Amino acid sequence: MRRPILPPPLPAPETPAAADVDSPGVVTVSWSAVSQASFYRVGWVAEDDYRAVTAAGRDWLEAFAFVDVANQGQTSHTISRLTPCTRYAFIVGSISQRFGTATWSEWARLTLACALTPTPTPSQTPTIPPPPPEGYTQISAGKLHTCGVQQDGTVDCWGANGRGQSTPPEGEFLQVSAGGGHSCGVKADSTVVCWGSAAVPSPPSSQKFAQVSTGDAHACGITVPGENESSRVACWGAPGAGRTDDFDNSSIESVISGHSHNCVVYTYYSRHSGAHSGSIRCWGGDDAGQRASVGRGNTAVTAGDKHTCWLSRDGTVGCQGNDTSGQSTVPTASEGAFDQSSYTYSAITAGGAHTCAIDADGNAVQNRGTARCWGSNLDGQSTPPSGTFTAITAGGSHTCGLRSNGTVACWGDNTYGQAPR
Repeated sequence: MRRPILPPPLPAPETPAAADVDSPGVVTVSWSAVSQASFYRVGWVAEDDYRAVTAAGRDWLEAFAFVDVANQGQTSHTISRLTPCTRYAFIVGSISQRFGTATWSEWARLTLACALTPTPTPSQTPTIPPPPPEGYTQISAGKLHTCGVQQDGTVDCWGANGRGQSTPPEGEFLQVSAGGGHSCGVKADSTVVCWGSAAVPSPPSSQKFAQVSTGDAHACGITVPGENESSRVACWGAPGAGRTDDFDNSSIESVISGHSHNCVVYTYYSRHSGAHSGSIRCWGGDDAGQRASVGRGNTAVTAGDKHTCWLSRDGTVGCQGNDTSGQSTVPTASEGAFDQSSYTYSAITAGGAHTCAIDADGNAVQNRGTARCWGSNLDGQSTPPSGTFTAITAGGSHTCGLRSNGTVACWGDNTYGQAPR
């Protein structure tokens, strides 16, 4: 039998280059023409994602995001909504047919500019459309994007999408968490799926989870106990500072992942004094004292960039860690010339360099359910709108709140559409 005659391999595009465009996070990749190519395949990856994927023994191509460009004589392609201040690698491949095997060029490398001003117009930097006006049951703000679960279980994300973090998969979800360049969600069958940065893959489908929380380049989840085993916290993603260490405890109540540290609320059992619900333990990065010991009797914990805050049973809030912008200095209420007391809250969230909470006092200044924020306000992330909220979530430099009718209100940095007004 005569063997089929295979076409000769295509030459690789030569002299690939990458250059910043005027808008932040927008890069134009250029290359030399390959006349025989039917398509060019343009790929990009943040170099920290590439290192994490290859360190785990996975194929380097898994780290890249790709787009196929039909060869109509052009020798450049513009990529939008990458992450500023991040070093990327770019490659270009020649392919003879769509979905074919590419002949790859050399790599081009570029560290994106950090400036985020002036704010680009929609025509300069395409953004994912803002969320529908109502119908959300849960929301989560990441570094430069936001995700929410709608009443029918579908997930919407809006904002930066340079790594695919704002392109959720289809399906029904119980919970979602937005991180740095990735997002993760708990599906209706209790499996966790992650999308975006290749540094944070989805865990095995055989593992079931009750909750998931994402950090800058990692994620943690509370496992559903199986036969003859208890629940535990499992973490995965880019290693560093111990942030992907697991935490074993049979009475974990919640887990939260910050930029490079994690915290849990769990029940502590003492032979002498019995059970102590609401104990907090943190691990991972501690360069600003963000994981120092916290007492018992707490109902929630939240982890930001380099600070940690917690909500006690009596509604008071405590914070520790970085305080350069006042994010760890909890405000107090003046009740007299010589008397100050603490506000009380029903929810707490820590962002990049700011902290927000939902007021539980119901005083003359603010109604119960009003949002109160402190810390950095360079982008308006600590200036909430009027009205009341049932949930609140702080991102890198933006904040979003969920109202009782299911509508989402966001404030702060909106460079990538992560905080639509």
